[in-house]
Amino acid sequence: MYWKTDRPGAVAATHLVGAVNRPLLAEAAACLAWCRMTATDPSRLFVDSLDMDEADANCDVTAIRSVIASWYCAMQEGGVAELLSLVTPDVIVKAPDSPTIEGKAALEQSLSAFFETNSETVDYVVAEVEVHGQLAFARISESATILPRGGVKASFITGIHLTVLRRQPDGDWLIARDISSLVDHA
Repeated sequence: MYWKTDRPGAVAATHLVGAVNRPLLAEAAACLAWCRMTATDPSRLFVDSLDMDEADANCDVTAIRSVIASWYCAMQEGGVAELLSLVTPDVIVKAPDSPTIEGKAALEQSLSAFFETNSETVDYVVAEVEVHGQLAFARISESATILPRGGVKASFITGIHLTVLRRQPDGDWLIARDISSLVDHA
């Protein structure tokens, strides 16, 4: 099953999965397709009892979870271009013990430098997603193994993220801000 979006560089849902939950991505793709279909052709909506505000919120939450899943898949694949397609031009990222990264160009430089010397495997849990108009936030817990190239010992981190996403004019959600903290590092 392929999931197409209007965004350039859209990829197949089966390609995005890596260690990510395949049924979740398939469900997200189906929901997003339904949301887009009904948004462009409201006559296709046959559910009279459905609260449209709730349906819109559910589609937004599903879309946001899909952005987060795409982010972690691209992190595991070292996909800098895919990662950059998921953020706003004015993105700001703050990681522990690192300078603040401001803007897409600075993020590209940081990610490229990271993937030149490392790869990463990640398990994550989205603990909460809330949508408030054109902005949303997600709380995410993550456990990552960072594997330096050249056989150096791997490091393990556990952390939490507060990620702010902004709805774009085309309805897509992109990551605008991310702040993380370490819970454990070994």
